[in-house]
Amino acid sequence: MERNHWIYELKTKWKDDRLLQSFLNKYDRLYKKALEHPVPTTLKKLDEAFQPFFFYIRFMAYVSKSIYFYVKNEMKKRYKYEQFHVLMLDKPLGDECGRTFKEQLSTNEDILSFLERDDRLEQHVTSTQLYGMVKKLTETEKTILTLSIFHQQSDVTIANCLDKSQQSVSKTKHRAFQKLRYGQGGEVLG
Repeated sequence: MERNHWIYELKTKWKDDRLLQSFLNKYDRLYKKALEHPVPTTLKKLDEAFQPFFFYIRFMAYVSKSIYFYVKNEMKKRYKYEQFHVLMLDKPLGDECGRTFKEQLSTNEDILSFLERDDRLEQHVTSTQLYGMVKKLTETEKTILTLSIFHQQSDVTIANCLDKSQQSVSKTKHRAFQKLRYGQGGEVLG
């Protein structure tokens, strides 16, 4: 009986082991028979029942882990692919703000909607002397100043929207400020 003491301890000592408990629940009769009559044939039957059960459990664990690692590797591949093949609209522009092309388009749409409205620089000027000088600016200068001052757009954004180079926008803005600063007769406005 001492030799088969492990069979009795199986249910008590390993009661938290779900694998053994599921086996013992399935083969309860065989287990009880082995406890009652611990002869080699009964023990051999119990062992023969346990071997395919244990193989099935190990095989399912292997399949489960294989699926887990396959999915994990596929997710890594997909992440790398998505990082390498970013949609054209989601690519960063490389400017200091870290904006994307999609965000740039919405900014350009805002500027284009401004251009369609009749929101002009003259409407924001309250000084009569300055108003006279603003009237003498070209339409391009007025548009660039309005976008730069009142809509706080960068030279690059304005250039993209107006289909000009950034240098051209910068020079035009500088020239417009010079005209406004020095006025018509060379006097400096405050």
